[in-house]
Amino acid sequence: MENIIWESTHGEVELHQIVKVEKALGIKFPKDYVECAKTNNGGYPSKEAFDFDAREEGFNRLLSLHDDKKNYIVSVFNGIKDRLVDGVYPFADDPFGNHLCFDYRGNNEKPVIVFWDHEVAFMNHEGAIFKICDTFTELLEKLYDCSL
Repeated sequence: MENIIWESTHGEVELHQIVKVEKALGIKFPKDYVECAKTNNGGYPSKEAFDFDAREEGFNRLLSLHDDKKNYIVSVFNGIKDRLVDGVYPFADDPFGNHLCFDYRGNNEKPVIVFWDHEVAFMNHEGAIFKICDTFTELLEKLYDCSL
């Protein structure tokens, strides 16, 4: 996790801003995500690719915890919640309109990380969800430089 450089962040986030988002969504973020988001809010990681289920995907940026930003996490959630499965909340996006999400359906205190495919979601909400890994830290450890 230390070898990732975060670029174009939206500035540091204070605890009261995180609590405001948690209350709006009705969830409690995992501690590892909070620690990262406090200083890398809205940022783009230097390592932008990850693999799961024999496919390569991209990590574009963390959604913003600042309510004045275009990619404010609550606004993004409200814009896609009609296609999301209950208990799944976006925290990052990819370059193509998909999102990385916390999936709280199995455990309210330790959500797993899932990939949400926005195109599949129009026809099949559940079929649009693909598990990536068990924790936010594990996701960051999976990131690597894309060699396009």
